[in-house]
Amino acid sequence: MSLATLNDPLPSLRTAPYVGRLADEVLSRYGQSSPDFNGDGLQLLERLLDFAANAEQQLAQQRQQIRTLEEMTRTDSLTSLLNRRGFEESMSALLGTAQRYNEEGVICFIDLDRFKQVNDTHGHHVGDLVLQEVAKVLSDNVRANDLVARVGGDEFVVVLSRTTLSNGLKNARRLQRLLDDLCIRTELGQQIRSTASIGIHCYGPDTELGRVMHEADTAMYAEKARRKNMAGLVSINTEISAG
Repeated sequence: MSLATLNDPLPSLRTAPYVGRLADEVLSRYGQSSPDFNGDGLQLLERLLDFAANAEQQLAQQRQQIRTLEEMTRTDSLTSLLNRRGFEESMSALLGTAQRYNEEGVICFIDLDRFKQVNDTHGHHVGDLVLQEVAKVLSDNVRANDLVARVGGDEFVVVLSRTTLSNGLKNARRLQRLLDDLCIRTELGQQIRSTASIGIHCYGPDTELGRVMHEADTAMYAEKARRKNMAGLVSINTEISAG
């Protein structure tokens, strides 16, 4: 006697691999020698296996639902990037790896310039489109083992792992150029330009998450002030030339 002698055999066994293997084992061990594996005994076995198989399926579905819910709590719904919670969890793990293997990398704190004006002038739906396009540019231009997260309204973080400060600076400036050149076309044909200020800080095996985030944030505000001053100088020079 084998599992094939069960009626159908039970459809639930096809999606319950553990119970299916258990049924085969029971039948192969006792099916040939036990007179109870016929009639009422076989029906009872079918009922027990069906119950166990359904329970296994439900547990598998619940595990998947839990994984989905956990992922939702770590992901930004607008951009599909890591949110602040997901970033902090992933960054903590990355710093643990850096400590174990004496690795270093670069963290880039990114803030979009004049983003409030985009929302005020064109509406939040256009602002959302800008955030999605920025997220795509960042995701498409880093390696698979790097981190990209949206940690605030118009604030993003990129972590370039396993790289030196010089290479990290080079890649961070490349990302900044891509964002500064980004032009988003809306459904109404409007062209929205996006620029970004990036604060950069190196991390290593002894780095603490709070500390490196503070340093990168401070560097970003310094960069934003520098870019504003440069824009002001360009405006003044233009006016002088025109005069």
